[in-house]
Amino acid sequence: MLRLESQRLRVWFSAKPFSAVRHARVLRPWSQGAIAACTVFAFGFFALNVFYLLGFGKMRLPGLYTFRAATIGDGILLPLLAYSLLRSVDLGRLRKSWRQAAFAAAGGLLGVVVGAGIEVYDLSSPTAPLDWTFPAPHRYNFAGWYHTLFLVLAAGFYGAALALALAQLREQARRDPAGAIGRLRSVGVLGALFPGLAFICLFEEDDLTAYPHLFIIVVATMIGMGIVLGGLLTWACGTRNIRWCAFAVIGSMLPALALSGFVVPGEGVRPASIVIACVVGLAALAASFFLERRTKPGGIFPGSREEHGRARADRGLRLSTACLVASVTVCAAGPAYAISAQKALTLTQVVFCLLAGVVVASCELGILRSLISVRPESASSAQG
Repeated sequence: MLRLESQRLRVWFSAKPFSAVRHARVLRPWSQGAIAACTVFAFGFFALNVFYLLGFGKMRLPGLYTFRAATIGDGILLPLLAYSLLRSVDLGRLRKSWRQAAFAAAGGLLGVVVGAGIEVYDLSSPTAPLDWTFPAPHRYNFAGWYHTLFLVLAAGFYGAALALALAQLREQARRDPAGAIGRLRSVGVLGALFPGLAFICLFEEDDLTAYPHLFIIVVATMIGMGIVLGGLLTWACGTRNIRWCAFAVIGSMLPALALSGFVVPGEGVRPASIVIACVVGLAALAASFFLERRTKPGGIFPGSREEHGRARADRGLRLSTACLVASVTVCAAGPAYAISAQKALTLTQVVFCLLAGVVVASCELGILRSLISVRPESASSAQG
């Protein structure tokens, strides 16, 4: 009887099921991205809401929903960034490449240092703005210390994920240049750049609301971040693809800056501003749809001769179109809203609002169409 049971246990716990589980790739790219996004959302925005609803902190101070970096940023942008970065990497290759592991570790350490530096600066500054997690200078409450820990760990995670994505993109560019160019000229790179840049914009506007030249500070920060990201992408993909690296960075910076203009710090919401933004945004939306129907972009899609490849190509085309339309609409409405939300609104300002929205939207449309639209002749020349 004991021998029979031991044989059954041996069969049940044999090496075959474990090898099957090991090679089943339970954590596929989309699932590992979804898990990362849900984890960031749960420990970030959801946890802060729990603390806020339970009454942590002084309610007379600016609350959770006062800060866009803690609502739009923690609730939407950071989970989207986590999904995009984890969707673009292969975690299974970490065990096979010490170089990739070293890059990820260095990026994670740099992220932790940057996140801790931000928190130390806020904690040591006597002029740091107070809020419900920071009730007095140099003192956090429980929710504030929790958010500090979350920010430092999240910064380390995003630094490691970005470093790993760049390292794997560099290796792919060496062995498969056409595939690397296809990844660079896709909506995936926008998903990995736009949320982080937009979060930095919102974070600076929340922290530096009292500064008189806030817009200049935000633009200068975006230019600096754009140079850094453009340099990293060029390092990964090679100098011959510097044009596409620049397009990817600029195409992500414009909607990030435009998003930061929808709610001007210290200004109220006025019907005229909403109407102007809606008119410009709807015009950009209609123009984007019209242009996409006339000339639909193609792309580098594997297996296009098979049914699965065609379905994947169609999904990629729809995603590219949706990304282009959404980005152009945000770029059109954001500057128009920011300008028209000023205290005094004249006819000259209205005309300037409309022109600003049209110019920014046109630039975004041209950049994204050049970046995402890959013609067959372009693909063949890229492979050559």
